[in-house]
Amino acid sequence: MIRQRLTHAGTALIRHVAIWWQWMRSRRWRVLWGELQRRDMLAMRAHVQAVPRQIWLITGVMVACLTCGLCSFAASAPNAPMARLTPHTPIGTAKSTPSPLPRPTATSAPTATPGAVPVRLVAAIATNHQISHITVQTAPGASASITVTYCSGHTAKGGTIENTLIANASGYVTWNWTPETTCVGKASAYVVVTHGNQLGTLSFDFPLAG
Repeated sequence: MIRQRLTHAGTALIRHVAIWWQWMRSRRWRVLWGELQRRDMLAMRAHVQAVPRQIWLITGVMVACLTCGLCSFAASAPNAPMARLTPHTPIGTAKSTPSPLPRPTATSAPTATPGAVPVRLVAAIATNHQISHITVQTAPGASASITVTYCSGHTAKGGTIENTLIANASGYVTWNWTPETTCVGKASAYVVVTHGNQLGTLSFDFPLAG
């Protein structure tokens, strides 16, 4: 009986000692953790106090500038003009503007080519105050005109000398007129022949009797 009581008392004592040890251990760790935290705070405070005041001033200015910039951007953003969207024309559906049609121009007269129509002198018989004649040969159906100039500088008038004649089937053309001039001896003639779009010329001198 006594032995059982001693056993129970020893067990209770051991239990109480274990509880006390755990309590003491937990308190010790709390004290040590508090001491560590206190040392960290002191070290941090010393580090902060060691930072120069200029650095804190520059940091404050930079933070203030950044804040002002963000505020200005936020205030001006709603007023920024929006880009206009240009409607895109799909490929293959673009409308082409028809170019104006060229206005019709008047057809110019055919340009005669000099030397293309043959023409030669056949006869030139002229006497002042008498019927005279000049005959040339060219292409049949060609149109021929002549200009006769006297030595006085005047041109011949009258008869058929001022007319444009058509060559006959043999190509002969003859002009008739009566010279009226005070300068006799020599005269000159200039013949122009056209046939279609071709042209021929002939220049020659002939005697003018008085």
